[in-house]
Amino acid sequence: MKKENLLKKGNESLALGALWGIGSLSVCPCPVCILSTAALILNGVREKISDR
Repeated sequence: MKKENLLKKGNESLALGALWGIGSLSVCPCPVCILSTAALILNGVREKISDR
């Protein structure tokens, strides 16, 4: 895992997933909202641990 990945990559997906999760779970706790939140957060984590 590269240091640059930890600092720069995936931050947008993680932030968007956190904001989407807070907003959607407070208004609409449906399975689709939960899955989309999890997908955004997992995409951010995947971007951080990838070495490309």
